[in-house]
Amino acid sequence: LKAVYETVNHPQGGAVFVKNGKILLAKISISPLKNVWHIPAGFVNPKKGDKNALDMAVRMIKSLTISDFNVVKELTAEGEILEGINSADFSIKLGFFPAIFQAFEIKFQDEKLKFSDNAKMVRFEDIPNLKEGIHPILSQIIKPYVKNKKLVEKIYERGENTINSILKSKNYRRDMKDFYAKRIKKV
Repeated sequence: LKAVYETVNHPQGGAVFVKNGKILLAKISISPLKNVWHIPAGFVNPKKGDKNALDMAVRMIKSLTISDFNVVKELTAEGEILEGINSADFSIKLGFFPAIFQAFEIKFQDEKLKFSDNAKMVRFEDIPNLKEGIHPILSQIIKPYVKNKKLVEKIYERGENTINSILKSKNYRRDMKDFYAKRIKKV
């Protein structure tokens, strides 16, 4: 019950920005998935002012750019394109209790965008070739935007390989304990 309670109080929020065949990706900064590419996302953190997943997504985008933006809608809401997104499989593999995950579509007001060093616009075709690992949920996120099913499968496989290499890492247990102590328990 404690794990369920902690999970309910720590949902995840993410921001999706897609333009001209590219998606905004950012490196994960805290967790055993550090430096893995994902949409800008993270756990809700009330100590940083988050009340919900939308607040988390907005805070994450603000940390990546000075460009003005608007939140258009929740993509994981009923009837939206990411309604069926499922984070349970990879969460369980990593030893996390699956958290509620909400993703929000954002639009930038500026044409010229500048992001911090740990974020960039990436062509869908280039995602499997990113030097660092990629988050397995990316295959579900890009699926509505990409017609090439083989590319979606390739991104899924690359994400699975990323998770498997993290699980095989000799530092994995230590990294999980650090993540729990620094992020989950403190909130």
